[in-house]
Amino acid sequence: GFRSDHVLVFHASAPSGVTVADSLRYTQFYGPVLERLRATPGVRSAGIISTLPIQDGATDRYFTIVGRPVDSTSGHRPDAQMRVVSGGYFRSLGIPVLAGRDVDDRDMAASEHIAIVNDELVRQYFPGEAPIGKQIDMGTGPLTIVGVVKSVRQIGLDQRALAEFYLPATQERYNTNAMAFVVATSGPPETLARAAREAVHSVAPRQPIYQIETMDDVIATSLLLLALNWGGSAYPWFSREILGLVACSVVFWACFALRLLKAAEPLISLDVLGNRIVLAGTLSMFLLQAANIGASVYLPVYLQSVV
Repeated sequence: GFRSDHVLVFHASAPSGVTVADSLRYTQFYGPVLERLRATPGVRSAGIISTLPIQDGATDRYFTIVGRPVDSTSGHRPDAQMRVVSGGYFRSLGIPVLAGRDVDDRDMAASEHIAIVNDELVRQYFPGEAPIGKQIDMGTGPLTIVGVVKSVRQIGLDQRALAEFYLPATQERYNTNAMAFVVATSGPPETLARAAREAVHSVAPRQPIYQIETMDDVIATSLLLLALNWGGSAYPWFSREILGLVACSVVFWACFALRLLKAAEPLISLDVLGNRIVLAGTLSMFLLQAANIGASVYLPVYLQSVV
């Protein structure tokens, strides 16, 4: 549902001095950072989103469809995943706009509040209808649907695409304290890591960025976690499915390591692994994560089988 190649991603939070309760977070921080990123040579487009795809970030919201009877019966109320985005996000991940328009500069706090929906939401709640111009309401006021985009797997690679709507960061009053920046590049994305830091620091000098990686790395991590989750439960450890997931993950990570070796300014210098403290910390974190997966996934299954 989206393109992962030539995409740099990183996270940043609005500085504590930025107004917390309204969309000034965008005008004072996120917007200026995006302007600097888009002006950087080698950047094709840039946008932000509250939760990256396949990141297990469930944000389910009930809503009503304006003009239709409200059925409050459990299991009958419309619900969908909610994300907050800026203009440029869909373009950066190659998510096509199927009808209507994208988020843009006209969507300000004082203008009509709008929503972009995915085609899965249209399939479930507007079958045979044109959704553009219809309104939905989460209880905070009507949102006019102005666009439809192709569905993506937001919860995980093993989860089907869910109904989803996107709200403009320029209008959203909450849920924008921390955002993920998505930067589409014309060359190797690793080469723009320094430019990403400089763009943030030019707006907020003391504000850190974190989880800076490529979208390919996000997929590689998801594939490995999926293999660990399925192995020994959904499929045997040495089944074609598990070995295939591990192989795909290894290919992604090998490509990532190769790019690091060739990059003049890599995201992470591989030389740092020669430091005993860094190496010990990395191995410790890996063992802790493995122990966490074992305790949360395999131990309950084992106890159920013997008790």
